[in-house]
Amino acid sequence: MSAQPSRITNFQRAMGVQPTMITCRFWPNGNSTDPLKFIGMGVASVVRTATAGLFTITYQNAYKNVLGVSATIQNAASADRFAAVRDIANEDSTDPLTVQVEIFDGASATDPAADDDSSVTVVLFADLSSSHPGAQNA
Repeated sequence: MSAQPSRITNFQRAMGVQPTMITCRFWPNGNSTDPLKFIGMGVASVVRTATAGLFTITYQNAYKNVLGVSATIQNAASADRFAAVRDIANEDSTDPLTVQVEIFDGASATDPAADDDSSVTVVLFADLSSSHPGAQNA
């Protein structure tokens, strides 16, 4: 008899949540407030703030519970470049959720130049079972 892999077959029933994953990818454009481009369903906008390397992702919906957020960078320029999740705002609010991601080159925040080989991917896990009434599910 072969061993079956350990897995959760019904995550919603097992954990009492209705998880959804919303993925967005954007290409920074130097110090421009608008990225070179961005893709992702469930995302209203991606904007660089007044701070070097700091981007705000605004989602289309409100979410009461964020299960997790991660940010990774595709990087053609520097081995020391990484992305960090900074702030999650409007969680447990009726306003659309926002997440801030900052890009670092070593210890310093940086604005990557426009490059098809330099992008940031942000993955949001949210609980749809606790979305606020009236919010559309992603």
